[in-house]
Amino acid sequence: MGGLLASLGLTQGPPFGIDWVAFHGVTYEPVQDGGDACLIVPVFEDGCLVDLAACAYRGRRIATRRHVGLALGERFIARAVAKQARLRLFADPWRWVRAGRRGAVVLDWSRAALVFDGIHEVDCDDASLARRVHATTRRMADPPRLFIPNRRTH
Repeated sequence: MGGLLASLGLTQGPPFGIDWVAFHGVTYEPVQDGGDACLIVPVFEDGCLVDLAACAYRGRRIATRRHVGLALGERFIARAVAKQARLRLFADPWRWVRAGRRGAVVLDWSRAALVFDGIHEVDCDDASLARRVHATTRRMADPPRLFIPNRRTH
């Protein structure tokens, strides 16, 4: 299994798993036959496990088990707010785990404004993510400045 995980770029150890799931809108359920191969990661809020998030290997579709989890990387979000530091944001949990879970991932874009409240700068891992963050935050009173690798966007 270690060789398979390394081939997927997942060299960091748990907490994560791989499982087959069926997506149902914003939630998912594990399945025995068929479904999508997904990375499964725990979602914490205030240090407590509140949900699980699944991210499909193909297409990178994201859903949570109970539709409670808002984002991954809560301590990095809190640190960015408290220290007015730049938040490193990833487009999906696969990228986040590959980066050592150092940063955050928005799981529920319908509530994403809550993630960015009090954030002054966001380092997006690609231009597509920066566009999505911009669309989410552009009407905020003080939207964050957005950056992508080697280029400033807003």
